[in-house]
Amino acid sequence: MLRRLCVILIVSAAVLAAAPGASFAQQMPNAVVAVMDSQRILRDAKAGQSVAKQIKAYIDSFQAVVKQEEDGLRERQQDLRKQSAILSPEAMEQRRLELQKSFNDAQRMVQDRRIAIDKTRQQALEVIKAQILEIIEELQKERKFNLVLDRTSYSWVAAELDITQEIVSRLDKRLPSVKVERPEGF
Repeated sequence: MLRRLCVILIVSAAVLAAAPGASFAQQMPNAVVAVMDSQRILRDAKAGQSVAKQIKAYIDSFQAVVKQEEDGLRERQQDLRKQSAILSPEAMEQRRLELQKSFNDAQRMVQDRRIAIDKTRQQALEVIKAQILEIIEELQKERKFNLVLDRTSYSWVAAELDITQEIVSRLDKRLPSVKVERPEGF
């Protein structure tokens, strides 16, 4: 008898708990889905290509500086090896410490410039992303979708749900290029 009463109470509690959720679910609109491929948008849109080209120029100039720095450090290291027989242990240690400091400074410079390039890239991409969001809002009003998924988060989609090319076309008209700010240290 007690067991039967417990079962009835548990079932009653479950029904009462589910009732508000059911009414909430009935109030929710049906999902109308659109999809986009953010990577393709950044790759195909003129603004994305503009950013990529400018960033590549900074990276190329940065790599030239790094190569020059590496060559100079390598030459100093070879000179130190050659002089090891004629230098006093104290002088050798002093030059070794100076060379190590130069290596550390070069590593710090490389890291700082990489961070600066990444920061600059992100700032430029934020300009593009803001325009993409505006375009999505316009398309949402026109096509009445209420959910946009990015292609990177699913395996397959029907082609008629894809708004990527429309975003690229509108983005190309609005934002044919983005001026990338000079990274710090360049």
